[in-house]
Amino acid sequence: MSPKRKALPALAVAALLVLAGCAGFAGQLDDDQQQQVADRLADRLEELDGFEATMTTEVETGDRSVTSKADVAVDLRTGEYRMETLQPEQNAGDVTVYNGSAMISYDESENVYHTFDVEMDGPAMGSNLSAQFDQLVEQTDVIYNGTETVEGTEAHKATLVPTNESDGFVDSVTLWVETDRMVPVKMEMESSAMANLTTTVTFSDVELNPEFEAGTFEFDPPADATYEDNVVETETETYEDRDELASAVDLDVPPAELPEGFSFEDATVFESESGEPRSVMVDYSDGEHDVTVSLSEATDAMQVEMEGDEQVTVDGHDATYRSVGDSTGNVVWSCNGTEYVVFGNLEKSTLLSVADGIGC
Repeated sequence: MSPKRKALPALAVAALLVLAGCAGFAGQLDDDQQQQVADRLADRLEELDGFEATMTTEVETGDRSVTSKADVAVDLRTGEYRMETLQPEQNAGDVTVYNGSAMISYDESENVYHTFDVEMDGPAMGSNLSAQFDQLVEQTDVIYNGTETVEGTEAHKATLVPTNESDGFVDSVTLWVETDRMVPVKMEMESSAMANLTTTVTFSDVELNPEFEAGTFEFDPPADATYEDNVVETETETYEDRDELASAVDLDVPPAELPEGFSFEDATVFESESGEPRSVMVDYSDGEHDVTVSLSEATDAMQVEMEGDEQVTVDGHDATYRSVGDSTGNVVWSCNGTEYVVFGNLEKSTLLSVADGIGC
């Protein structure tokens, strides 16, 4: 099992601080007004030592969505934080704690924990956030949209749009902040670089500058919990004979000969610490070009759709073709519990022809 790393929920602070500077303006802010926002962000950070909140995050792409919910506590003075997962159900009870020098991650359903040494270089988190938000305002157009009611709460609403469309993956960030207490209520991020990807974060039970209870940034796993090393050992084995490969792995290995004159060269099997094959990379060549077929066990993990992805058919199965650079691409599909990825420096038509010949 690989360790779970959870991102620090610093966006809660971003939502609070940006609109703290926007209140009182209307429409798109000019350069002077945006600089006022930046200045007020720095002032507000000096007053903010930390926060506690419940964060609900929904990620939508295409017709799929994934929702998670967690209680978080962050001390901006020291960089310490704590996250306790509430949803989804299979992760409920998981805990991640960072005490300023080390992180511990506990999986309640497995009763397993991992530890990581994490050194924080430079100034405390609050100073880093101040510089980040200064840069944020400089690189975006801030549009104040007035007030709006969100789940019965009146909130300031503003949209941040990058001034350079080619920078980053986010097209816009819309923020709602409670008018009375200036605490975050909701944030929505749109991305066209990852087609149809929308991330919505809502905040509840927000408390600013709380008196953290003793032990907030400590966690003692249950006495019967199992410690697992955070390094996942992977062994590899190389095969130069296709039939030996097929006998060694419980996956549908492609034939020795593929369309367009490609023949089996060799294969690498990636094994877990227990010796079980985890994935296979099979290399083919036509004497001039190389193509690789990756095989692994298919999962229900959410696939992120990228801009430019094209839905195609491979041997009667739905697949996705993605161009990478001017002359490289890959095609991905699943069949009978195996996920196939074919990639190489080939024209699209040639790559799809090779994929068609893999069979299932």
